[in-house]
Amino acid sequence: MWGSTSIRAPAGGVTRPWGKRRGMAIYLHIGLPKTGTTYWQYLVFPKIHGIAYVHRSQSDLAGQEINRILRSLHHAGTEPVGGGWRGRIARLTGQGRRTAPREGLRDGFDALFGQRPDSEDRLLSCENISLTSDGFWNGRVATPEGVAAQLAAMDRQWGGGQVRIILTTRQPDSWLAARYAESAKDFDTFSNADFAQRAEALLSEPLMPWQRWIDTRHVLRVFEDVFGAAHVFRMPLERLAAHPAQSILEMGRFIGGRDLGYVVEMLARQGKLGARSNSLRAGDGEWRLRSTGEVIGYPPGLDARVRQRFDG
Repeated sequence: MWGSTSIRAPAGGVTRPWGKRRGMAIYLHIGLPKTGTTYWQYLVFPKIHGIAYVHRSQSDLAGQEINRILRSLHHAGTEPVGGGWRGRIARLTGQGRRTAPREGLRDGFDALFGQRPDSEDRLLSCENISLTSDGFWNGRVATPEGVAAQLAAMDRQWGGGQVRIILTTRQPDSWLAARYAESAKDFDTFSNADFAQRAEALLSEPLMPWQRWIDTRHVLRVFEDVFGAAHVFRMPLERLAAHPAQSILEMGRFIGGRDLGYVVEMLARQGKLGARSNSLRAGDGEWRLRSTGEVIGYPPGLDARVRQRFDG
């Protein structure tokens, strides 16, 4: 549902381009994954009045177009080097000749939002805009700088100044363990020993460009430099867990100054105000691998070092 309306494929599969609309804002909740995104996507965002909202599980069309957007964003991290980086960036930002109809960022967004009323704000939530499920481990993903640059190029095509960024984050030591436990379904070599080695390597070796997503300070600075601090909102999972009502109200103030008190009241009545614990959490400082069920955790002191190094 788009608030109180639904996404429909336009007649003949054709969308009308939409440029700058007076008073319209485009809110992009880009993740990171494993930061309470499900809570926002299913319990909070659908209840916001007066906004065109979409996420990937909403419908087949939404899923297809969001996957199109993700391929465009992260294509530079997966395709062969041949062809040159200038050509890849030109294709990704729509500045070069496209190889297939409706390929690229703007085409995907037009398909999702192009049929909505001109004055209506837009909200897209997809945690994989920032980081794909396996990208942190295999490098086939765009960097924070790359994602910010591509979204900014898209914003300029719309006239500029419309895009707002929502970043959900998590204490880096907790995030790294949760991300590793979930990603184990795609990597049969993941284990407790491997996790400890990878965590130690993040501290002892220079970060690869795509690994900068773990550095909260760096990611926040990148997006604030590109979009302006007033257009970037950070919501830590720890704040949501400790103060859910306040966190929802803060989110509403960022999304067009909306008072989401009615959302807080509704969730409280339903007993859903607090975020749920991660299903892979095995105990204090322990997580269970999605693949084998093996329990992983940090060697003594390593979690504190990761937190100190990367926490914003």
